[in-house]
Amino acid sequence: MEGPGYTWRTDEPLARHTPTRTGGPAQAYVVVHRVEGLAAVYVRCKQEGLKRNFLGAGSRTIFRDGEVAGAVIRLGHGFCHLKASDGIVEAGAGLPLAALCSVVPQADALAGVRHAMGSVGASIATDEGWEPFVDQVAWFSRSKVKWGSLRDFRSTRGQPLVVGVRLKLAVQAELPDVQAGARWFDALDGDDVAAAFRAVGLQNARLRSVLLPEEHLDRLVHLGGGSARDLALFQKSIIDRVHKERGVRLGPGLAWVGRG
Repeated sequence: MEGPGYTWRTDEPLARHTPTRTGGPAQAYVVVHRVEGLAAVYVRCKQEGLKRNFLGAGSRTIFRDGEVAGAVIRLGHGFCHLKASDGIVEAGAGLPLAALCSVVPQADALAGVRHAMGSVGASIATDEGWEPFVDQVAWFSRSKVKWGSLRDFRSTRGQPLVVGVRLKLAVQAELPDVQAGARWFDALDGDDVAAAFRAVGLQNARLRSVLLPEEHLDRLVHLGGGSARDLALFQKSIIDRVHKERGVRLGPGLAWVGRG
């Protein structure tokens, strides 16, 4: 169903739209193409009594195999712009983080974002380290877009949604390490997760269709044909094994949403 600036689908399987290819049917799956569409979607969600769940690149959230209550909202092409001029980079919140590499001159300083899978908006909203680089943030709150500092945004009550950002990147020596927000495992005591995995021989360990690749030991890779249940079981077994054999306490680093 098309609306003014958005597309609305009911009972849409989220596995079609997430990088892990998991996720059961959402009550509503909504792609917003422009700001006025976002305002209309907020009104419709309120009218239908639907909770709003925001989906960026999908690298920080794993959807379970059962039904996902509420509306899952994703920013579409109208929020993926990228423009650089005189040391200022303007980017839409839906832009993949790795796309910043195409306009930032300090190629050697991009280790933190080059292989990151997240979106600009999700990283700005949740990751630490952006403070020196953010000139202004645009967020949607109470039916309109507001501009302000990163501190202003993070002090806003409610559930503000980042829609764009203005960054001062060309004059900086390095970018923040933003990959931390998309890791499958959190080291609760500050331990080196990859070192702990290697110590117990977990490189390229596999459970059915889920792999822990040697190149990225902080992530699980869904090879296809499996389920969110497989991912959850493998994640838990890894956490239990590392704790039993190395005494290292790990926590699940991603949010799980939905039933099943």
